[in-house]
Amino acid sequence: MLAWWPTAFGPAGFRTLPMTDRNALIDRFLAASDWPGAARAPLAGDASFRRYERITAGRRNAVLMDALPDHEDVRPFMAIGRYLRDRGYSAPEILAADEVNGLLLLEDLGDGLYETLLPDHGDEMTLYGGAIDVLIDLHATAPAISAPLYDDDKMLEEVGRLLDWYLPTMAGATADESSRAAFVDAWR
Repeated sequence: MLAWWPTAFGPAGFRTLPMTDRNALIDRFLAASDWPGAARAPLAGDASFRRYERITAGRRNAVLMDALPDHEDVRPFMAIGRYLRDRGYSAPEILAADEVNGLLLLEDLGDGLYETLLPDHGDEMTLYGGAIDVLIDLHATAPAISAPLYDDDKMLEEVGRLLDWYLPTMAGATADESSRAAFVDAWR
């Protein structure tokens, strides 16, 4: 049986690719990036046309971002990562890139999420205060990079995935036009 991608969520009628084709492409990319024969394990995804895998070779770990190039452009991600690192913030280093095929090999920053750090470190105000300080600093100067503007239209496109992907998958139903209009109005 072939695995198909994306598997968790995706718009109705989405043109899927046989996973075996992507696997061969990824294997060639990893081999060319000095990770031949590396073990691959899926990581949690997001509501996008990207998927992620943890790549392991001996004691080395990395993260593979696999983005369908006809739906996702990895170049803005790369530019924002460079911008953040240049400002002294933590962003994954790009170890290898194949922009044409939508493949990035990224530094593995681990699994330290706030939800797991808070119980161990206990100081919620320090962690969230630090995050707010970063947002304030980032907002103070506009980056001199080329990235799509995240405006109202883009935000509505993104939240619309709840109706397009999540609702059919979880409820087995689709939103009619009046429900869709009410949803968009609520977000506006």
